[in-house]
Amino acid sequence: MRAPVIAEVNGTVAGAGLGLMAAADFAIASEKAKFTSAYTKIGLTPDGSTTWFLPRLIGHRRAKELFLLNRLLSAEEAMALGLSQSCGGSCGPVTCRCSSCRATRQRADTRLRVGQAASDLERRCEPRAADEA
Repeated sequence: MRAPVIAEVNGTVAGAGLGLMAAADFAIASEKAKFTSAYTKIGLTPDGSTTWFLPRLIGHRRAKELFLLNRLLSAEEAMALGLSQSCGGSCGPVTCRCSSCRATRQRADTRLRVGQAASDLERRCEPRAADEA
């Protein structure tokens, strides 16, 4: 099992950053976070994997609305759409001590340790070139 990817959002996420955030296993946003597609504002099509991840995360119609209307979403709106898990704190999700952020970090940290242990075990079990000779 691979380690989960957690995206911390404590500002504005735009363009390809939105795609990277959507690709994460968890996206924890502070109350200061803002989300936008940004591409259509400059006459470009969405890129950076947003056209693949966003419709699968929030649905085709909602993704199309974000792409075509280029709305700026608040943290609350993004959480309502299922785009992020918001901590509601303004201090930043990694340093936030609310129960939701703490629980997410603990679960991710446990999976990270289990994933690392499995990876270490695989490396120890692989034959070495010196052993084969």
